[in-house]
Order: sequence, then C-alpha cells, then structure tokens
Amino acid sequence: MREEHNRRTGVEAGEGAGPPEERRSSKSSDLKEFDDVRRRVQLDICGHYAHPPAFRHIAGRRVGDNRAVSSTTDIIRRRAETVVAAVRGDEVGVYRMIKQLVATTIKEYRGRFLHELIQNGFDAHPEGSRDGKIAVHFHETEAEHGVLYVANGGRPLSESNFLRMASLGDSDKPIGVGIGNKGVGFKSVFQICDVPEVYSSSGPSDPGFSGFSFRFGTLSDLDHYLDPDDPVRTKLEAELSLSLLTVPLEAIPPTVADFRSQGFVTVLRLPASSSRAATEIRDRIDRLLASPSPIMLFLDRLESLSIQKSSETRPTLLKRRQVPDGDHTRVTLNETDDYRLFEGVVPHDHLLAALKDAVEEGALDERWLEWTAEASVSVAVGDGWAVPNPAPFTFLPMGEAAMSPLGGHINAPFVTDFARLGLDAEQPVNRLMLRRVAEVCVHAAESLIAAKQDAGAVVDLLAWNPDSLEWITDAVKRVRNVSLDEFVRLPSIGGTDWPSLSKVSAWPETSCEIVTVDRVVRAANARLIDTSRVDARRLDRLAHAKAGAGSLAPSPTLTADWVESVAESLVREGASLGQWRAFYDDLPTLFSIGAPLYGKRILLAESGELVPADQPVATTGNPRTENRRQRAVFFAPKAAGTEDDDAVDSDVDISPPRSLARRIVFLHRDLDWYVGPQQTPGRKFLQDHRLARQFRTASLLTHLGQLMSANPSDAVKRDGLDFAFRLFATNPTKHSKELAGVGLTVPTAAAGWVKASAAHFSKGWEVPGADDLSDLVAGAPNPSSELAQIANRLIAEPALVGGTTPNLAKWAAFLRVLGVAATLPINQVRDGRRMYGQNLNAEVIAGDGAPAGLPAGVIEQWHDGITSTGNAHHPETYFTTSDPVYWFAGQHEVAKLSARLRSAYARLVMRTTPSLTEAHKRSTWSRDRAGGWPTFVETPLWSFLTLADWVPVAVPNETAREFRTPAQSWYVGVEDTMAAAYSPLVDSRLRTLMDSAEIGERRWRQLDFLSWTDPEDAASLVDHLTELFTSGDIPETASEHFRTSLATAWAAVGDPGIETHPALDNVLLVESSGQLSLASKEESSNGRLFVTGTHDQSATARLVRELGWPVVAVESSDSARLNEVAKVLRTFWQDDVQVTLSWQLEVLSDGIPWKASQASPRLTDEVPWVPLLIAACMRFPRASGMRVGRQLGRALDDLAHVRLVSANRVAIASAGGDQALPARLHGVLPMTGDIPSLLAEAHQNPPTWEQFEVLAQALLELLGQERFKAEVSLTIRDLSTEPDQPISRPTNAELAEVLRAPEEQITELESAVFGAVAGIVARLRHVTPVFWGDAALEPFSESLTAAYSRDDVRQVLAELCGDEAEANAILAAASDTWDANSLRLRLGVKLADFNAALARYFPSVALVDNGAAQAEEFDIRRRQRNSELVDWVRQARIERFDAGEIQTDWLELRDLAFLERDPDWATTMDEVSQHLLDVCVDEQMAARVGPRPAATHTLPDFEIVRTANGRALRERLTEAHRVVTAWCDRENAVTPAVWTAETFGGDLRQKLEGVGALDFRELSDSALATWLSRIGAWPTGMELSVVAAVHGLSHEDLHTQDKARFDAKAEKARAARRVKFQGVDVDLDMSMSALVDRVSRFLESNPRSLESAYRTSSLVEVRDGKGKGGGGGGTGGKNGGVITNHLSNEQTGAIGLAGEMVAFHWLKNRDPSGVVDASCWKSSNSRLVIEGVTGNDSLGYDFEVPRRGGSVMYEVKATTADAGMIELGETEVRCAQQFARSDRWRLLIVEDVLSTTPRLHMLPNPFRHESRSLFGFVGNSLRLRFRLK
Repeated sequence: MREEHNRRTGVEAGEGAGPPEERRSSKSSDLKEFDDVRRRVQLDICGHYAHPPAFRHIAGRRVGDNRAVSSTTDIIRRRAETVVAAVRGDEVGVYRMIKQLVATTIKEYRGRFLHELIQNGFDAHPEGSRDGKIAVHFHETEAEHGVLYVANGGRPLSESNFLRMASLGDSDKPIGVGIGNKGVGFKSVFQICDVPEVYSSSGPSDPGFSGFSFRFGTLSDLDHYLDPDDPVRTKLEAELSLSLLTVPLEAIPPTVADFRSQGFVTVLRLPASSSRAATEIRDRIDRLLASPSPIMLFLDRLESLSIQKSSETRPTLLKRRQVPDGDHTRVTLNETDDYRLFEGVVPHDHLLAALKDAVEEGALDERWLEWTAEASVSVAVGDGWAVPNPAPFTFLPMGEAAMSPLGGHINAPFVTDFARLGLDAEQPVNRLMLRRVAEVCVHAAESLIAAKQDAGAVVDLLAWNPDSLEWITDAVKRVRNVSLDEFVRLPSIGGTDWPSLSKVSAWPETSCEIVTVDRVVRAANARLIDTSRVDARRLDRLAHAKAGAGSLAPSPTLTADWVESVAESLVREGASLGQWRAFYDDLPTLFSIGAPLYGKRILLAESGELVPADQPVATTGNPRTENRRQRAVFFAPKAAGTEDDDAVDSDVDISPPRSLARRIVFLHRDLDWYVGPQQTPGRKFLQDHRLARQFRTASLLTHLGQLMSANPSDAVKRDGLDFAFRLFATNPTKHSKELAGVGLTVPTAAAGWVKASAAHFSKGWEVPGADDLSDLVAGAPNPSSELAQIANRLIAEPALVGGTTPNLAKWAAFLRVLGVAATLPINQVRDGRRMYGQNLNAEVIAGDGAPAGLPAGVIEQWHDGITSTGNAHHPETYFTTSDPVYWFAGQHEVAKLSARLRSAYARLVMRTTPSLTEAHKRSTWSRDRAGGWPTFVETPLWSFLTLADWVPVAVPNETAREFRTPAQSWYVGVEDTMAAAYSPLVDSRLRTLMDSAEIGERRWRQLDFLSWTDPEDAASLVDHLTELFTSGDIPETASEHFRTSLATAWAAVGDPGIETHPALDNVLLVESSGQLSLASKEESSNGRLFVTGTHDQSATARLVRELGWPVVAVESSDSARLNEVAKVLRTFWQDDVQVTLSWQLEVLSDGIPWKASQASPRLTDEVPWVPLLIAACMRFPRASGMRVGRQLGRALDDLAHVRLVSANRVAIASAGGDQALPARLHGVLPMTGDIPSLLAEAHQNPPTWEQFEVLAQALLELLGQERFKAEVSLTIRDLSTEPDQPISRPTNAELAEVLRAPEEQITELESAVFGAVAGIVARLRHVTPVFWGDAALEPFSESLTAAYSRDDVRQVLAELCGDEAEANAILAAASDTWDANSLRLRLGVKLADFNAALARYFPSVALVDNGAAQAEEFDIRRRQRNSELVDWVRQARIERFDAGEIQTDWLELRDLAFLERDPDWATTMDEVSQHLLDVCVDEQMAARVGPRPAATHTLPDFEIVRTANGRALRERLTEAHRVVTAWCDRENAVTPAVWTAETFGGDLRQKLEGVGALDFRELSDSALATWLSRIGAWPTGMELSVVAAVHGLSHEDLHTQDKARFDAKAEKARAARRVKFQGVDVDLDMSMSALVDRVSRFLESNPRSLESAYRTSSLVEVRDGKGKGGGGGGTGGKNGGVITNHLSNEQTGAIGLAGEMVAFHWLKNRDPSGVVDASCWKSSNSRLVIEGVTGNDSLGYDFEVPRRGGSVMYEVKATTADAGMIELGETEVRCAQQFARSDRWRLLIVEDVLSTTPRLHMLPNPFRHESRSLFGFVGNSLRLRFRLK
C-alpha cells in the first residue's frame, strides 16, 4: 500500500519514507534540516543558481505584485513549467532533498491533517471577524474510497497563498498573525490523498471558483513538459516531489459548487487514496468530535464548524459565541459550555528579547525577529464548573501529550514542533508566554476573590500542577509580593469572609458520626474550607499548591486540639455512652498515629470526667513530664475478661486506693468496647497507639513499679502493696515476673520498710522455713552477729501486712512472688583485687588481703575450700574478677549453736540451694586482657556447703544428732523407713525437704551427698553396708531390707558405665546357706565364689544355694552385669568366681556324669494319674485366689515331657570332691532343660506316698508352679493312709472329697486330661501323608479325630504302617514334639518331601520356611568374606574411578546388596553348607561385576581409604563450605544449593559415596574439589581447590561466613524455642509464662469449639492389628508421646502444656462430677499454671477426678492438626492396663491445640477388651492409630 502511494505521489521507497532507523530521527533535527534545505531552495528560486528567468520571475513575486499575469490558469501552468525546469537544471540535488523532506513532513503531521486544514480555514478569515465558518464533510461513497471536503469562508486564495501551498517554504502570513507560520502544514493532506484538489473563488463577486483552482500533479502530467524519450525524464521522476507540481482545474464538481452556494469561498477536495486512508479520515473525524479539548474555544474568528460523514443524516455543528464581561470575556460553546476567558498582552519589548534569545540559541531562524504583530495570551476556566481536561492551545489544541499547567485551558503563540504536538517550556518564547499566562491568572483570580465569586475558578487559576508550581508562585510574588498561601483566599464554613489558604483547612472526607464538620466548627471554632463551593478534585490540586504540605487537611496536632474540644462538648452536653463509643470509633478515621493525641483530655474516666490520654514520656528530670510519666490510663476491668484484658475476680475490689487514684486511672466501666468478640475500632485505636492501656495485670504492675521507684511515702508504699495484692488475687497464677520486678517494699517486724526482694518471712506466716529463720534470729549468739542482723529483714506479722484477718495463704503466695523468701540471706562483698595468675591460690586469695567486710571465720572456711593453686598458663599476668564474694549469713557462727538450731540452719541451707547460681559457687578470674585461660575459685559459700559439718545425721538408737559434711552423709528417700533402723542417715526432716520438688535431687547431688539409690554411690554403699554388718548393728526386722540394698548396690556396680568399685578392705559380705557372713581375703582361697541373680531359680542357682557355697546376690538377671560383678570380685576372691547363669553343674548319677535322654521313662509312665492330680489341685485349690486358667494346659503339656531317672546316689561334682544332695531336696533333684528330668535317689516303683510327695514337689519346680507346692502336698497327705505305703490311684470321689469339689467336675477334668490327644493328632495329620499319601488323610481328618483317645491313635498308626512297634515309636515321637515340623525332624523326613505333601494335601497351611535362618547364615558368610568381596568389586571398578566416571550403582555394589541366597533353599533344605554358600556368592559376583580380576592396579587398603575419607573428610567439607560460600559472596556468584542446607556435610558425603568417590583412593584437596564439581556441587567459574589461599580469600572473608552460619544456627535455636499460637509467635522459656498467658486468655473467652458434650467419641474400627502410620502430629501432656516430626523439646512440651490447659478448661465445664479443681491436675505441667503445686509425671495420667465409684483418670494427648495417632509412655501403658477392666482410665485428645478452634475428644481405654478393635498398634511401638467417625 505504501509503495503504491509513493508511486502515485512521486515519493519513492527509500527516499521519502526512509528506513526505520532514519524515520526515528528526532523532530528537532528534522526541523533544522528542513530550514536549511528551505533556505537553499529559496536561494535557488531567487536566482542564486543558474535556472531559467521565468522560474525566478514567478518565484520572486509577492502579494500585490502588479506584473501582468494572463490568468490564474497561466500562473498555475507556468509554476509547473518553472518547477520542471528547475529540477531539470538542479545539479546539486536540492530537489531530491525537497522530495525527502516532504515525505518527512507528511510523517511528522501524521494524524494532524484535519487540525491543519481547520487552521488554514481559520486564517482565511480576517482578524476581528466573529462570523467565520468551516465545513468538514466526508462523502464516503464518492469515488473509489470516498472524498473528504474541507470548505471555509473568509478570503479566497491569493497568488501568494497558491505559491506557498505549491512549494516547501515559509507561510505567506506575517509572523504572529494567524495560527501557522511554517507553511508546511498543508502537506499533511498527502497522508490520505494522492492528488489533492483546491477550488477557490476570485472574490465576493465570483459565483464560482474562477480563482486559484488546481490539483497537484502525477507522474503522467510530466508528459506535458517532456518528450517521451527525453533523457532527463528518469531524473525528474526520481527527484521531483509531485507536491510542487500543479495542474489547473476547469471543471467544478457538483459538491464543490454546492459549497460555493452556501457561501464558502475555498474548498479542498481530497479523494481518499486507499481504504486505509478512508478509515483514517473517519477515525480523525470521530476523534475531532470526541476531542477532550474544545476545538472552537480560542478560534475567535469562527462562529461555526460543521462536521459530517455521509453516513450521518445531519452534520454536527460546533458553535461559538462570546460576550464581554467586565475584565474578561464569557465564551459559550454549543450553547452549553460557558467559559471565563481572561486575556493579557505580552509586552513587545519582552517578546523581542525572547525571540532574540531563541534565535541566538538556534531554536528559531532570524525571520522570527520580523514579528511586529501584537502577541497575547488567554486563559479559559469553567464558569461555575471544572474543566475536565485542561490543555494548552496554539489557537487549536496541541497534541494529547501536552497538558495545561493549571485547571483551565491556556492559549498563546507558543513555539512548537512541526505538527504542534508538544510544548518545550524552556524555549525562551514559550517561557515568556507561560510567565505572562501566570500573571493573567493572578489578576483574574484577584478579581474573582474581590467579588467573592466562583471559588472553584480561583482554584483553577492558582492551583498549578506541582511541576509547574513555581510559575504561579513567582507570579504572585512578582505581582503582589506575597506567598501563594497568603494570596489564595477561599470561602469557609459558617464564615462570610474568605480567609487565606494559610489559615484554613479542608476537613477530610470521613464517615465520622460524632467528630463531624459541623461539630468541629461549632465546638472548636475551626476554619474549614466550604467544600460545597470547592469540589474535591480542586481541593486535591490546591493541596499540592499549599506550601510544604501536600495536603489541605488540618495537621494531626490541630485535629487533636479540635477533637479535644469535641470531647469537652460531649461532657457539657451529657452525651450518652453510645455517643462516646461512636466518638472513639471516629478516631482511627482521623488519625493514623496516636502521638498527636498524647496528653489530650479525650478519655472518659469512671468519674465522668475527662482525663488526658496516655503519653509515653522518657525520664528527663522535668517535674511536669515526670508527673505525666507517673500517670497511666487503663481500660476498665471486667469480671469475664477478654482477649485484651485480664479477667478479675468480682469479689475483689481492684479500684486504685486514694493515694494512687491520680496516678492509676480506669476508663468508664460501662463503655462497651466490643461487637461480639471483635474490638470496636475505637478500642483498637486507643490500645494499639498506647493512648489507653489494656487492663493487664502485668501492665498495671509495671506502672506500679514506676510509681514505687519515686521515693513514695509510707502511705503510698502501703497502698501500693495492698493494690498489688488485690491484682494478684484476681489471678494468682499469672504475672510472677512482673510482680517481682515492681520493686515493692514490705513492712518489717522492726517497724521499718525493706525491699521485698531482700525480705524474709517470719513466724506466723505458716511458710516452710519461716519458723526456722525466726528461731535462728532468736538464738543468735549475740546481737551483733550476722544471724541477729537477719531480724532487720524479717517482715511484720500477717495482721500488720495484710490487715486484721488476712488470707494467709494468698498473702504468702503473693509475697513469695514479690521476692520475700524463707531462705538464708546470702551476703556478698566486691573483690576488687588485681593479682598475678601464680597467686590465685588459697594462701593469697583467702589470706591477709582478703576483701574487707568478710568475717574472719568465713575467710578461714574459704581458705580450706579453695582448690586452685594458681594459673600455670599465665603466672605473671594480672587477673581480676567481676564476681562478688558470697557467703551464707552466719555460716561461721552456726557451729556454736545448739543441735536444734544447727538442724534448722541446715534446712534453711537446703531451701536456699535452688537459688544458687554458678557465680555463687565459683568466681571467675580472667586476665586483664583478651584471651587466655581463666581460673575458677570456690566461694566461701561453696566451701561451707561442701566442707563444713552442717548436715544433721540421725544415728540408729541415738537421740542426739551428729553433724557431718555432705560427703559423709547418706541420703535415702523418706518413704524408705527401714534403712534408718541400721544406718546413720541424713535427718528425716532434712531428707523430706530434699525429697521435695522444691529442692530435687539435681541440686543436693551437687553437694556430694551419698545417695542410697544412686548407681554412682553403689560401690560406697557396698563398703558402707559391709562396715555396718561388721559392727553387728543389723536388726532382724531389717535384714531383708539390708539384703535387698546390698544386692541392688552390687547390681549397680555391675553396670559397665560405673567405674567406681568397692574397696573390699579384707572382708567380703557373702551369703551362704541362706545366711550373710563375712569372708576374709584369706578364706577366699578355699573355694569357688558364685555370683547369682536374686531371682535366678535355675537348678544351678538353687543347688549352689542349697549346697551352702558362698554367693554374692545381685538384683539383676542381666548376664553382662553379673559378669561385671564377677570381674570386680576376682580382684578380691583368690579362688574361682563363677556366674550361676552361665555355669553348668556336673551332676553324677551313681558316680557317672549324667545327661538327659529321651530314652528315660516318662513320669506319666510310672504314675499315669499324676496329670489328673496336678490338674485337680490347680483347678480346685483350697485358696480361691490361686485358681489358674490357661496355665493349666501348658503345665500339663510340659508335664507330659518330664522324665523320671532313678539312681542309687545323686551327687554334685566340685573341686573339693563330690557333694551329696542337700537334705532339703529329700533325694530328688529337678533338672531343667530340653528334656526336663527328675533324678531320684533310691526310687522304688511304685513310690510310697512320702516319696511321691517329694517327687510332686520337685515336679512343680520344673513346671514353674511352685506356688501350688503346699496345695499338692496337702492333697497327697489327705489321700494317703500310710505314708510309707506304695501309692495307688485315688478314685474320682476320693479326689473330689479331698479338694471339696463336685465329683462330676473331677470326672470332666479327667476326660479332658487323659483324652487330650488333639495336639498329637494335629502333628500326625500333617506328617503321615508323607509316608502313606491319601490313605492317611481320612483317618486323621478333623471330623474323625475329635473323639480319638491315645489308643485310637495308636491303632490308626498300626493299621497304616502294619507294624505295632513302629506305630508306638511314631506315637511316642508325636508325644515328645511340639509341632509337625519337629515331628518331621524326629522321623527323618526331608524338608522338600514334607513341604511337597503340605502343598498337595493342605494348601491352606503355610509351608515350613527356613528362609529367615538361611538368610542369616548367608549374611554371616557374606560378612565373613566382606573384605575380600569388596576388594573384588573395587578391583573391577578402579579404572572407572581413575577416569573420573560417575558410578551411580556403586553403593549397591560396595554394600554387596545384590547378593542373595537361593530362594529355593528356604522350603527344600534344613541346612546349607558353607561350600554351597560360597558357590552361590561367587556365581553372583561373577555375573554382576565379572570374574575375579587380576590385581593389575595397586589397590589401596580399603580400611585405610575409608578412615582417610571418613572423619577427616567431614572436617574438610566443613572447611570447603567456608571457602565456597565466602568465594560466592565475594564474586556475587550463585552458591550451589547443596551448600546452603544445614546438613550440607552429610548431603555431600552421601552424594560422593553414591558415585564411588570415597572408596578407592584417599582424596587430596584438588581431587575433592574435582569430585565435588563432578556431582554438581561446585560453583561455576571457581577454581577447583578447597584451599582458601588459592582463591585469595582472607581471614575476614571466612570469618564473615562463620558468623553467618553462627547467626543462622542461633536463629534456628531461637525458632526451636517458639511456637505459633493462633498465628502469633510465642517465645518459650522454662516457665512457659508467655504461652500460659495466651492460652489462659483464649480459654477465658470460652471458645465455642470446646463446647462439646461429655461423651466418648465414636471411632472407626481398625481391622488390622498393626499399621504403618497415620494421623497428625501430637504429643502427650508431659513432653512424651511425640509423633510430630521436627519439633524441639520445648515445642513438644508447649503443645503438651497447651493440651492440658484446654483439657482442664473442658473438664471444669463438662465433667459430670462438678468437682474439678486445681487439685485434680496431677502432672508436672500443673506447676506452670497453678502456683504452689509440683505435680508428678510417674502416675500414668494427667488428671484424676474423684467419683463415688472410684476416681476417673484422664491422660491428655495434644496434636497440632487432626488427630489420628498417639503414643503412650511406659507409666501410661501400665496404668491403662491396670484399669483395663473398668472405665476409670480415659484418653482426652485435643486436636489443633494451637489454633483458634481446638477440639477435644474423649476416647476409651485402648486396653479394654471392647476397645481393642478401635486402635491399631503401629509398628512394634506403643503408638496407637485410630480414626474418628
């Protein structure tokens, strides 16, 4: 399309259009080039080049030239001839440049052709005319693409007009007259038309167009001027711009003639060159009509502008009318839009100066200096309305990008670019015009202000854009010498004057209900802009014009003053509380911060008065600010409490006492601060911005502390103490820390006051330790002693502190929290000495130069306790310490006190130990310069604790107490009452204290007390007990306790982790024949010593005891411990020491070593009815509590295997010779083992009743049923008539009579005992088909064998095998074995045959599978050959390693994980030989890695390589991490992701292991870096080295990385001590106080999610007994049961604590007992919530609620998500199992415990029979899986 257009217009592609980069040249450069070429053409035309005279003649003519011209047609033709001749003779290429510039001009004017034509039409009308008209009509159906007509009235075209239109030169208009002065705008029509036509009349008398009517030429028109073969034709076609070639027009088209008939004098006919051009015409007409800027506004010569497309029925007629109005003009457009038009003349001298500057700058050519016309500027603003899109005009609107700097349109003869699209404000002429525009605005606004008219127009005129603001501010200053703020005046609300902008504000658009504009004006006399007269958009513009503000809104400070006035008006008006609430809700809409309201009297107090809002003020020493600092305003407390405010006890008056009433103020208690659970906006604003404080006890206490620090009077002290107590009483479980920090003082017994933290309880307070402290003071040796001085710290009696009848318990708890103690005061002095390291020893430190203030007795004690002998590292370097020297008050005086007071002192010492810090024990002496080794020096306090005889010890049978050091004092728990019967122990009162949770073992163990139960003290206990036994002080009643203590101590000695052993000074306490005795070292060479477990009931152990051999009993069955004890004893015992658990006695039968044999006769063969006797005694015992159930069957099965062996003599072989059986055994020795046997001396068959009784006793030992010995003996004796007579089978009636059981039940039992062949038949059923196939199936089918007897089985076997003897043998084997497989083995059946039979005949029965055992054997063999096989693999792969190959299968190869046993072995072979194992291994190795290779490569030892690449590699990777990260930081490179993980070391090692990098050779530094690069763990561009120096990394670079890692770890540690509770991070400390506070406040709101009823939740049945997981994370209440991954111990404990708090809340509200209180909470978590309790985590439950039928126990488990799995601890399992038969133990599951909607479910005991199907045991742990319905 463009090429076609260029062809028609004579503009060739590549010339006029140009390449894109050329077309993008700047307008300014194009303009300059245009002017240069234009001047050259002018010279050319004027004769400076050799051209024909005719051309010079025509070109030189001006308007008014009288040289004759025959007609306009001749002029037009001669003009064309002259142009052709000029181009023909142009040897310079000027016209080629003209052609290019025409094309550029067309581009520059793109889209502006209508504006240019309207401008030309405007200029055609004479100046001063007001009735001009222009028509723009597009006939869309005319010609091929439509024709655009543009007609105008006024003057027709003159010859000068014609010449300028047909040339590329200046306009023929004088400078400053009309709109255009460039003369090139007309060329813009070539955008849409190839051949424009111009029709113009010759004057008013011409009815047609006989004036200059012409068209522009085409290439074909050259035929009139050139011969066809003219050689210059090509040049003309290439260089001539057809916009210079004119052709006369003679015929007048009808449409053109029609325009003439309407009075138009000039018509442009523009046929659209293409469909695109037509579209462009339509678009430009539409844009013109929709122009945001009014086209006609400044076209003062025009009255109308008609615009129409032929597709529209009527034209759009734009009209303009103007009338003068005083100092300005009113312009009306289209009869609707009224404007105020202000004009101003530009002084001509100023104009010429600006023109001169522009010419000198090269922005204009010199012709502009010819400007003689008057220049003026105009400003148009809406008359009572705001101009929507203010724009700059040069008579016509400039381009859309150009913007007016003010709120109205401006018009001036600006100097613009070609197309008048942009305005350069820095151009000298434009600068002058803008300056004059600003002055016009000032005068115009001043006129309107004076008349108090149109405030909006005033703003439009003066509120310039921010980037142009200086124009107007300078103009105001220049014209009136004031600032803009002072000059601008606007109407105010309620006022008649127009105050200046500096004195008024605009009230923000808000939805305030109370603080409204009217109320502010009325209450505060505020001067506010009347927004009904100035709209919001204008105010916004004005805000930017206001100096230093950017806003018209009143300042926050001024607004705060007005708000205070509104509050005062509300008080005067008696506003309702609802109005006050609305008032406070208005505040956040008015203020973004609270600071402006600090100190403003806006808060409604309880008294109904206004009080100032809180104002945080730093301590300055200024009395006024200090006074404000001592005042605080709090929201009023409510009984229920809220999320924001603590609840208060409605029975407790927490009103501030009178002396504090002005310093602690509560807001009006009836003000409602909530809508449902949500804060009102006012509450949130006041609270968030600290204008009023939440009613938090902590905050109140903090403020109270500030008040108490200001040296208050005694009355204020007392009131403050009482007020703090009342706050404490509202919730005793909170705010301990805050209370302790208040700094309250308490009255003393000596009528003074003392800081609570330095005070101590006195008698009468019923606080443990208080009586002891008072007694010590009373018994002090003299008034000046330290003990006597404690009196000054004892608080007054309760009535003087808490009132006449104080709540003693609450007051004591309160005072404890304040810091009042019942412990020993700890004194201290500063040690300011400076001494050499070599002098840090007892002689110097506790010598003559000891710190002043230390009593001499304390120094002496200190001297004895210092162990330091000096600092050997820095002997001649000065050391100092910042730690004070500590000692207990009176520690040097206590030895002089009575035993009673010394015991009291000891108890106080013990009570004080929990408060001791490390500094109390040892002071740290450090060099007086950085670095080095410090020295630790014991304090006098620690010296006293560890070395002084201060511990009262109770000695058996003595009333007086001895006093010993802790290291000489034995402790045992007070529940152990027996030890005190024979051993000196710590006084029971002191032990009770030591047992308490307040003290705890952890503390007193540090003092070196000896503990009866501590394994570390076990060796000392053995020696102690031996010493006590030697002294003979063990009473008979305590002998069992003594034995148990000794055995337990030996068990602890046997712990391999215990390194201390008993001294065993020449004697050893042993047991022999049931008696303890002392064995000397000399006696130890006379025989073997045995170590046996106290519960070892093996035959060996029993015989050792029966034989009276010396035994050391150990309370353990662990062989490792027993062997360790034996090892210890061998250092003392000179003969052999054996452990009975692993020692085998050699039993002699008639002098021959005896071994058990299957050939021996069964006991049941000799006494067939013995099973019935044993069964009857166990089933029907005389003691009903001994009745058995399932044990009976096992006992009878075991009994069937017992052999009876007879011998003349049974003896035990020993080093000292054979020993006869002990008499107690009565000649029968029970021997356990695979073949249990009874060895009987002189046994006769049948035995006598007496002998049978002995056999029965021994039998019961074998069966493990010793508890039935008495029952069986009684029964035998009742059945016997003569003890020495042979036994005979009793009748069932006799047996029933003796056992007092119904005979029929004995008969039923008999049938069950003797007819029980089911096990035998089951074993035979599966084995016999191997021998007899199908024939064995039917006789041993379940349907037939149900009623079989033993004889029936024997008969069936005989029929099958045809041999009675063989049948008996098979039956005997079946009787002696336990299952079918053991019977198979006994009968010699091969495994393959047996499994084949099972598969054929019993497909539902599992085959015998030896796979597990064989896999173990295979694994053992593989491990035995591991080194050899790994080297086989390494040798096969070392070449790949050396080549740097990544071996992804390496781990499988190295670990030999591919080696497997032959699976067929499992069901076909009982044993696998080593040869077969090796063959299997070798075949798989060869198949996977190839034949065993020859050692062609030197293969480093595997273990050496692994060691080198092991721990050392971890350290090298750590160093590499420092280097890599430091390098990446320095180079701004990307660190490979693996280095950014915390586990980078393990991750990298795993990657290196996985590719085989660590198992072939030791990796050097360079090799390590290379392999790291191969696995993608090396930064791009970093040299392959892990050495910092190679990369130029400094120590500082690496240190930065170390610090970053440390900071990251620290942050992770901090994160591990936080939980997110309801979206807020909560820090966790030891007391969990922050979490407790948040959970408590949440629970006080009674969350709806916890309103579930008291009932057991329904569970879905878990069909499989075990599972692999499921459910959300959870935790038990006591840091146990954690299932959630990645939780720290602190987080786990926090979840458990929160769960128990939720459960406690729920139980208090839902448990049917209605008696749930603090005493029901049993776990240790209770101490974190409830003051004064300790808790116990060993009970197996968290809560115990009393009920009439027995208390109900609840175990709590909490989760952070949905529940589905829990874990039970050992004590919980034990307790749940204990109460499995009742419903007294239950689970409380708290789901999503840290959310805003925790949910609680009560589950049944999982160990109850009916509950087992509802829980699944996960894995082998005590995790339980469940699913809620």
